[in-house]
Amino acid sequence: MRKSLVLLSLLALAACAEGGFQSPQPIATTAKKSASTTSDTIIGGEVVQPGSDVSKMVLSFKSLLHPLDNQTGHQKVAITQCTASALTRRIVLTAAHCLNGENPSYVEIMEGTTVTTIPVVKTTVIDEFKTDAYADIALAVLKEDLPASTITVSIPNPDMQIDLQKLDLISAGYGKDTDAPGADLKDGLGVLRVVLLKISGYEFSDSKFLVDQSNGKGFCQGDSGGPGLFKHQDKYYVMGVASKTVFPEEHKSSEATIATCSFRGAYVNLLKFKTWIEKTTATLTAEIEASTSTTATETSEPMIAADQKLDD
Repeated sequence: MRKSLVLLSLLALAACAEGGFQSPQPIATTAKKSASTTSDTIIGGEVVQPGSDVSKMVLSFKSLLHPLDNQTGHQKVAITQCTASALTRRIVLTAAHCLNGENPSYVEIMEGTTVTTIPVVKTTVIDEFKTDAYADIALAVLKEDLPASTITVSIPNPDMQIDLQKLDLISAGYGKDTDAPGADLKDGLGVLRVVLLKISGYEFSDSKFLVDQSNGKGFCQGDSGGPGLFKHQDKYYVMGVASKTVFPEEHKSSEATIATCSFRGAYVNLLKFKTWIEKTTATLTAEIEASTSTTATETSEPMIAADQKLDD
């Protein structure tokens, strides 16, 4: 066990083999209306106030699904509701399973009653996700900058003096606000909420770490991709990305009738993937800068030619 982040992590990691997890469930609507799928929501939390630090760090992340088959002649659209956080004003961090192949994705920025949509132009998923379901991270490049008020997050260094036994992990997301059996899958989706959680197990070398949700508080459908944050010396750090909810194996056969978000939540352990995230962010940033420079050059050249023609 790694004893330093000097993440004084003396907690034992609960075995994930003990249970299962929820997978996204698409919900279809007709015509131009759309409804969100479940992609792992803040339950038992509080609504985040506009203008607060959390509201400036956490983004609503959505992806379109292929049009669903129907026999009515009306177009059906399905959208996955997830959550993300900003590494830079052009690059956001989310869960890999929130992406739907080449289908369009976008982020929504809520500023009071105003909602601004920014399309995603490129996504990168870590290779390990092909063989490790808990390497559930992806970076998305936005078409334009996020607002200047956006607060970007950083991944902590392994040698930071943080006691995980005392840490309150800030869990935030745009998901549902209930996992009661029989509840509507759309209950509470699209509203940013936050809750404080305790880490129930951590290993530096593991792809995941677990948080205790047995007291009726935690993330669930719609919160996938959302950050697990903490604040240290007036700076916010993202330690995990919400991935899955875990429940005891004996409940697996009755998944449809139990509260599946009220046992443990699994976050991607970003410390393990810190090098990949930082290198990929740097590469994507260089591509953005090169593209911006090329666009500026292409825009200016015709203007010069026009000026020369006028001189003639």
